[in-house]
Amino acid sequence: MDEKRLWTKLPYDVYYYVQRGRTLHHKQVWEDVPVIIMMPTADEAPIAYKVTRSGPKYDPHPDHEIRTFDGRTWWPILDSNYGWRTAEDFLSALTKSKHWAAAILHPSLGRSAVSSKPTYDEVFRNIKVRGGPRTSRDEMLARAGLGASDTMICDGRVYVQAGEPLYFAFPNRGPEIMFLEVGPEPWKGFFGYFSNLPGPTGEERRHALANGQIYDLHTLQDALATFEQQGLRIVTGGYVEIIQDLPMSHNALHMCADSILHQLLREDPVAAAFRDRLPRQIDSPGVPRDLTPLELCHALLADIVQMFPADNPERFLDGASLLPDGVKEILDAHVVKIFRQARSVLMCLDINSARSFTDLDYDALGSIG
Repeated sequence: MDEKRLWTKLPYDVYYYVQRGRTLHHKQVWEDVPVIIMMPTADEAPIAYKVTRSGPKYDPHPDHEIRTFDGRTWWPILDSNYGWRTAEDFLSALTKSKHWAAAILHPSLGRSAVSSKPTYDEVFRNIKVRGGPRTSRDEMLARAGLGASDTMICDGRVYVQAGEPLYFAFPNRGPEIMFLEVGPEPWKGFFGYFSNLPGPTGEERRHALANGQIYDLHTLQDALATFEQQGLRIVTGGYVEIIQDLPMSHNALHMCADSILHQLLREDPVAAAFRDRLPRQIDSPGVPRDLTPLELCHALLADIVQMFPADNPERFLDGASLLPDGVKEILDAHVVKIFRQARSVLMCLDINSARSFTDLDYDALGSIG
C-alpha cells in the first residue's frame, strides 16, 4: 500500500494571562503538522456494498460504492455540489491548508476559513505572558493523527471510515409518509458533519436514532412490513447491493436501545433512581463515549419499564421501590413517548436475547414512533 506524506497548517487555541493582568486572553495560532494519508489500490480496498439511488429525479445524490480496507468500512466524500471529492483536490487543498480539507480530518480543524495563519512565535513575539499558557495543541495533534488514519484515497476518490450501511426511517413530506434512506452507522467516525457523506442529513439521522427507527440491511423487509401495517406509505431513497457480507461492529437494535436508554436517563426521576448503576461515561453529556454494553441496556430498560403501568404510562407505579422520595409522578407527553419506544425496544431485546444479534427480529418495533 502506498502512502502520501504531506504537511498542512492546523489551528489550536492558546489561553493566557499577561503580566500584571487578571483577564484571561485567547489567541488562535497555527502550526505545520505532518499527516500521512493511506492510498490503497482498488484491489487492496475492494467494494463491499453498492448503493443505487431510487429517489425522485431531483435527488442530487449519485449512486456510490462503499469499500472495505484494513477490517473497516469506507464511504466516499461529497463536495458542496454533490459530486465526489477527488484525491487531487483534497491533497492540493490539504497542502495549501484549506479549511474544508482540514475539516475532513476533524471538524474542529477546519473551523477557521482565514487567509492569515500566524504561528505561535509570530503571535507572541511581543506579548509577555505570565506563567505557562494553556493550549489545545495536544488535542489538535491527536485529532489530526486520528483523522488522517480514518481517511484514505482509492481509485481517485477520498474515503473516510464511517461504519456499515444502515437504513434510517424518518417522516417525509407529511406524517403518513415514511422515508427510508441508506446511510453510514451513526456510531462510527465522521459523526457531526454529515453534509460531506451520502445519505440522510445529520438531523434525519438523529431523528431516526432518537425514535429507534434504524434497521440493519438484512431486516429491511421486516421494516417495510411493519410500516405498511401502520398504514404508512413508504418512499425508499436507495437500495444496497451486498458484495461482501461483512460482520457488523454494532447492530441497529443495540444503537436504538442505547439511544432510548440515554433519553430516559436525562429525566430527573429516572436518573435519580438509576444513577448508582451507570458507568461514569453515561452521566457525562457531550463527552464522546462508546455504546452502553448491550446487556446493561437490556437490564436497565427492563427495570425502568417495570416502573410504569402499561395501561397508564403517564404515572409511576404506586410505591415503586426504585424511586427516591419526592420525585415527580406525572410525565409529559414527550417522556411518555420515549417510554413507549423503550417498551417496544425491550420486546425486541427479549425476543433476541437467546440468539445471535446478527439475525434480528424487528416485528416488535411496530409501535415505535
